[in-house]
Amino acid sequence: MERATRPGSGGGSGGGGVYRFGPAGRIEYGHQGHSYWEGDTVVIETHRFHAGHELVIEERLHLALGGTKLIYSHSVSGPGGKSNAREIVFDVKSDAT
Repeated sequence: MERATRPGSGGGSGGGGVYRFGPAGRIEYGHQGHSYWEGDTVVIETHRFHAGHELVIEERLHLALGGTKLIYSHSVSGPGGKSNAREIVFDVKSDAT
């Protein structure tokens, strides 16, 4: 993934989605997503729609501590301002060893 789009090399990298509109012209069902770099962290943002309700999922991937830790985090925000977030830290073997 990083080889295809290097950090700081441009705007977004990828995106797209499909939707189904309701009678009032609002999105009723579907999804749309895109990814981009914030420094050396890749951010994937997805919007999911179900029965006119929207969920926003933001995922982040980052190598830390000289490549010995892979940090994955995600947050989900939904109707009424309710949200939930999690982070998982994985120990990984450095390519140098």
